[in-house]
Parts: sequence; structure tokens; C-alpha cells
Amino acid sequence: MTVSEADIVQCITQGGVVLLPTDTVLGLAVSPRHGAAIDRLYGLKHRPRDKNLPIMVADADDEIALRIPNDAQLLAVLRETGPLLVTSANRSGAQTPDTTNEAAALILGIETSCDDTSVALVDRSGHVAAIKTVSQYEVHEAFGGVYPELASRAHLEAILPTIQSVMDEASATPKDLTAIGVTRGPGLIGSLLVGLSTAEALSMGWGVPAYGVNHLRGHIRSVELEGGQTEFPAVIMLVSGGHTLIAELKDPWSYRLLGTTRDDSVGESYDKVARMLGLGMPGGPAIDRAAKLGRPVLRLPRPMKNEGYEFSFSGLKSSVARHIENHPEVSLEDMSASFVAACLDVLVAKADRALAECKPRSLVIVGGVSASPQLRDAMAQVADHHRVNLCLPPVKWATDNAAMIAMATWDYIERGVQPALFPKPNLSLETP
Repeated sequence: MTVSEADIVQCITQGGVVLLPTDTVLGLAVSPRHGAAIDRLYGLKHRPRDKNLPIMVADADDEIALRIPNDAQLLAVLRETGPLLVTSANRSGAQTPDTTNEAAALILGIETSCDDTSVALVDRSGHVAAIKTVSQYEVHEAFGGVYPELASRAHLEAILPTIQSVMDEASATPKDLTAIGVTRGPGLIGSLLVGLSTAEALSMGWGVPAYGVNHLRGHIRSVELEGGQTEFPAVIMLVSGGHTLIAELKDPWSYRLLGTTRDDSVGESYDKVARMLGLGMPGGPAIDRAAKLGRPVLRLPRPMKNEGYEFSFSGLKSSVARHIENHPEVSLEDMSASFVAACLDVLVAKADRALAECKPRSLVIVGGVSASPQLRDAMAQVADHHRVNLCLPPVKWATDNAAMIAMATWDYIERGVQPALFPKPNLSLETP
């Protein structure tokens, strides 16, 4: 939605709300000359008027929000920041989705948990009407990993243009939306705040409810994008850069956590070993490619392979580092192949144990590492052995993306669960 400066000034001076970017987040601004607009913001935040809000609302003695004393200076700010999203003074902002409106058949998903800005539109069947993901690879490459503060600022720059692009690609308007789904955790708090503040502003401006979604549950629902199906009960293994866990699913909403990592995730280990080998980032695909050319001839540990459902990969990572230090002539390809083989042995052992105990109908493998062709082949053999269905997301939906967040939002709507739009950096799988 393109908005002129005159539209924005008219909106805020008549009691509407303007979405303004700051250094690190997006905020809502209103004119204090309109008490009803301020009351509305406090009401949506469930805060009494005597409490401060984490959004930009002017005090009663200010002429306008953000300490901008007059409309002329507001215009100067707007010329610097570009087109903004606004809401009229009479827009109330729906708090529950209209599921009876067939025209409102899309979820706008927003994912900013780490270092990529992703926005998507997804319908109830899992069809992705439009998606755009803006990579921050060039921002973080020099650091060898994600620099949190720079990630937040990059999200801030990309989020509104990305939303605009996705809406335009699908020829969608706010009236086409059932709800907005946004990642509320786990993740980097600064990155989460950008997505959450944007979703909250859009919710108010467009009159569409917003749902804070568990990123881990988004990964689990990625299997059903573009027509995929999961038969329940199921065993789920989530393997990514931030998480490694195994759980039992009785249905799309009910989880029993079996085990998680005690230290590094498997995806984090992939990235760190790739850095040791000079393969750059992202490390997973690079190691998989190198492993195909090598032989798994090096003896590396398989931590906790035979111990329940807990994982530990720090010892394996350290063993690789010591071997490289003591044998700098080691073949990059053989080291990659040996490392991948060690990881797969551990993951396969845990999956095999869970399938034997839980006796599910499906084995579900999700997360960024599920894009690994070696892992897919290994899990296919495990699933065949236990005669269960192997459920994998399409490779393009394996890594973090907004389509999976939108897909998970449908579950929240059906269950009537609407968590507050507050960041939860350490959110667990068991919490919606």
C-alpha cells in the first residue's frame, strides 16, 4: 500500500495511527490531541493509562508523537523514511479472525527469528500464494556467523518493502487476510522485536488479528506446505542451526518432548566445522557437497549415541578441531565425510529408538539440516525398516521461512489460542 505524505498527515492529525521506523524497531505514533487514539493503543496493549507502553505514544503535553512539534517536521521525517503504513481514525482493529469470510483466506506469515527476513501468504491447504526471503548473508559473512545487532537493523530495513512485495505479487489486500502470524520465539530478541512490532502495527492498521507463533511449531508444519500430509501419531525430529530435538506427536497440537541437545545443535556444529575447514557460510550445504567427494575414514566420536534421547555435539565438534590442528594435511573431503557420518549415526540411532518405542505411523524430519541429501537417504532407510511414512518438507521449505509460520498460524486459529505479541527468545516446543 503506497501512502502519500498528505494521507499520513491527515491520518495522524485526525486521530489515526502512523507506523514509524526508529533505529532498531518499528513503532506506532499518534497525536496526543486525540485521546481516543491513545486510549485505543492502551486497550490493545492491555495496559492501564498510568503505565508506559513499548510503543511510541506521545504524552498529553506534547504536540505530536516522537517529540515532533508540528506537522511540518513530521513531513520532514516522512520524506526521509519513505512510504509508511497508516490506519484511519475509525479503524477499530479486529482481535479475532473472521473464518466465515471466504474472501479472507490467507495468512500473512512473518519470520524474523534470526538473520533472514521472510514474508509469505499461505492458504489453509498449504498453498503458498507468495513468498519472499531477504538474505543477510553479505551482512554477516565477515564475522563468520550472525551478528545480532546488525541482524536487527537489516530486518528493520527489509521488513516493510518485503511485505509490500509479497502483497503485490499475490494481488492481495488486507481484506484477503484471515490473520497475521509472526514468530515470537525462540530466536534473537532484537530480530524477534522487529517482526512482532511490525505485525502488531499491521494488525491495528488493517483490522486483522495477529498471532505470536512458536518457531519450532512452524518447522513441524512445514511438512504440509504445498500438499504434504502427516499421519498421526508421529515421531518428529527437528534438526536445525538453533535446535536439535526429538518428540512424539499425537496430533498437530499435542507434543511429548523425548529429548533435546545438551549443548550445540547439529546445525550449529555443521556451521562451526565448515568454518574450521574454510568452507564459509552457510556451512551445511558446503559440508554435504564436500562429504560426497570424500570417504568417512577418520575415527570421530558419536556422543550419546546409545544414551536415551538426549543429544550432544560439542564433543564431536571439538574432536574435529583437534584433528585438524594435529593433522593439518587432512583431506577436507574425508574430514567432511567423516563428520557427516558421525552426525548421521547419532541422529539415526535416536530416530530408530523412538520409532521402536512409540510405534507411530510417521517419521517427520524438519529443520534446516533436513535439506541434507545424506540425512534424507539415511532416514528413508530407518522409516522403511519400521514400515512408517517418512515426512519431509520440500527442500526449499526446510530452512527458516515465513510460509511455515503462516501454516502454523492456522493451528492457533483452530485452537482459539492467541499468545501475546511479546518476544520469547528461549521459547520451548511445549509452549504454543
